[in-house]
Amino acid sequence: MLRTMLLLTRPQRLDLFGWNAYRHAKDPRAKKRWRLMAGVQIFALLVLAGYLVALGVGLTMLGMAAVLPAYLFVVAALLILFFDLFKAGPLLYDPVAYEFWAPLPVSKTAVALSRFLGLYATDLACGLFVLLPGLAVYAAVQRPGAGFVPACLLGAILLPVLPLALAATLGAAVSALAARARHKSMAATVLMLGFVLLLLAGSTLLGVGAEGLALADWQNLAGFIAAQITLLYPPAAWFGQWVLHGDAMALLRLAAASLLPGAFILLIAVRYYPQLCRAMQPVRGAQRAAAPQKAASPLRALLTKELRRYFASSVYVTNTLIGPILTAALGIGLLAVGVDRVAAALNLPMFDTRLIPLLLAAPAMVGPTTAAAISMEGAQWWQTRTLPIRTRDLFAAKILLNLIVALPCGAVGVLCATLALRPTLPELAWLVLVPAAYLLYSTVAGLRLNLAFPMLVWENETRPIKQGAAAMLTMLAGLLALLPCGAALLVCPGNLVFAVALPALLAVTAVLYRQCLRVDLQKLG
Repeated sequence: MLRTMLLLTRPQRLDLFGWNAYRHAKDPRAKKRWRLMAGVQIFALLVLAGYLVALGVGLTMLGMAAVLPAYLFVVAALLILFFDLFKAGPLLYDPVAYEFWAPLPVSKTAVALSRFLGLYATDLACGLFVLLPGLAVYAAVQRPGAGFVPACLLGAILLPVLPLALAATLGAAVSALAARARHKSMAATVLMLGFVLLLLAGSTLLGVGAEGLALADWQNLAGFIAAQITLLYPPAAWFGQWVLHGDAMALLRLAAASLLPGAFILLIAVRYYPQLCRAMQPVRGAQRAAAPQKAASPLRALLTKELRRYFASSVYVTNTLIGPILTAALGIGLLAVGVDRVAAALNLPMFDTRLIPLLLAAPAMVGPTTAAAISMEGAQWWQTRTLPIRTRDLFAAKILLNLIVALPCGAVGVLCATLALRPTLPELAWLVLVPAAYLLYSTVAGLRLNLAFPMLVWENETRPIKQGAAAMLTMLAGLLALLPCGAALLVCPGNLVFAVALPALLAVTAVLYRQCLRVDLQKLG
């Protein structure tokens, strides 16, 4: 059974990070792009590891080393739950994959267990990456006993089980309910966004409660953080008690809270795996009469096509709507609870109101639709590139799609921030222009990077949207555009910084758009 499961997980392992495509690629340019993307991913991982090390050093220097293991555990668990929510249902209960494996001489139990094992291995790697840097700092400074490392590894093995079980349940429920809804993509989008926003709202409310501790001593603050962790995710507190104090009862509670729900979900999944896979298949309704054909300009026709493709994919909508929704939520938060509470919730003790235009711009920089607009064409790309249309019309439709998605939420955020801050006329101008300029930049940068790193061969739409090189590089490009401006605001007047930064940003945007127009679509893909 174990050998069969490992063989069944081999395609997943080979397909991870596009390694199989790299091994068998014949085009040297494709191999070069893969190596470049691998370098970018390694750089991003090193930056994240540096942040985690800095977090560990900071908490240790402030006398809060005792909360570090539990804090890292809950961060890792929330990250696993957040990302698995989007992929657990389609990946674990993929009806297409099951139809492929079903005729083979393998049991349904082996197929089901292999899907869970593949996802568990990925989640375990993610959890270890979050835990190890901070725990290494703790071990270097606090000098715990020899049992610290085995205790950490044992807890890390248990870490992904409960988030994976929750994600498998919620993801399957969302996919099954959406498959039976009349508007399947919209139903799945609403349900998934509801879960994600509920998760974000809970963590934000916990952060708001810390504002009254600004003048408290650090020992009380450490106790407050430990209490909040226990309230938010009790297994994290048990992990901390186990690795720091060797509390065997805490380990038993952690194992029970992780393994019992995980085993229950796994037994249900194995027992009813064929039925669960069939439940993921969309239920086709009655055939509707074809709509009357209407003539339209090329740009309008292309934009209509982009909108239909966008709203047909719940994964596409969910991943690209979170950023704009956070922009609106930030503005509403400023109006509802005030600047001080928002700064406390965001953990920004040195908060300056001049940073608010950048804060409104930052969420929309994450996940623009253009970062996957070319890749989402997939197998239909040959049709698009042979249409008698201008390249600029095709690109304009993809750019307009992102603006249509992001601008309404951005307008809500700016309006609420204006009512909350009551800015002067120059401040109001920057409050409007800065988010708009960064939105335009991220839109064009996402398109340019997707043209440079297209992913036109995929089986699941999650890959180009969440795992594509363009998506990651666009976030990095947004970060590189935000950081210099934010740093300059700490030492220079806001009017001067924005007066210099915005023309430079628009110039970079214009250069990127010109580079887009020079791309030969006939050679792409």
